[in-house]
Amino acid sequence: MSYLKKIYQFILPKYFRASIHNLYWKTWKVKLIFDKGNNVSCNCCNKNFSKFLAYGDYKKRENARCPYCLSLERTRMLWGFLKDSKYLKNTSILHFAPSKVIEDKLKKKSLVNYISGDIDKSLAMEVVDITNIKYNSNYFDVVLCSHVLSVVKNDIQAIKELYRVLKFGGTLILQEYIFEIFENTLEDFTITTDKERFKTYGKHYLMRCYGKDFTNRFVEEGFTFEVYDPKKVLTEEKIKQYGLQNSGVLFLFRKEQQ
Repeated sequence: MSYLKKIYQFILPKYFRASIHNLYWKTWKVKLIFDKGNNVSCNCCNKNFSKFLAYGDYKKRENARCPYCLSLERTRMLWGFLKDSKYLKNTSILHFAPSKVIEDKLKKKSLVNYISGDIDKSLAMEVVDITNIKYNSNYFDVVLCSHVLSVVKNDIQAIKELYRVLKFGGTLILQEYIFEIFENTLEDFTITTDKERFKTYGKHYLMRCYGKDFTNRFVEEGFTFEVYDPKKVLTEEKIKQYGLQNSGVLFLFRKEQQ
């Protein structure tokens, strides 16, 4: 990470950095360029464009980000799965590290209870530590968690907590990047600096790179699971329309009835 970037992050809190970033992308110039066309559709804001924007930390992914609501591939996949599903009917939901567009939609739903949580108080409704969740056991019907566990130091403790707060019969809907080249998760607890993490994992904020053994961690804590892959459910035309080529999959981990 460059010194200038570190200074920028130190001076401006995360909330203001996000606001500046969002304002930049939502300027009228960007909209004017990309509002024209019907090649792709965003199911989060229901707008059509000639294409989605390229996006990525280091290597840009083409056709990734909605120029209007800023949704990413994984956001559109999650909302497409959720919007008409049983998971939004008469349920209580805990939502970790929420994307704003989905958080806003869920707040408007007639849910029994909706709480968004993050370790940063500016990014969600409540401050919630995923390794020490402040709610009672068997409390939520659904927990949403997107790309959080790979940046948490003790992910096993987080998984235990996620299992604890779910009701029996409840579902953890989880998104996480899986490195298919690794049979086993790449994890080294001796790594303590951003520089070492970048060298080992490819990104300075990652604590591990999950391999094909990812789901084992959940099964060992009592979950059963299935995988939702949009490429196996939707037509190729729909995948292209909603820009889901790099969306990944949804892991549906269930806490079975006793």
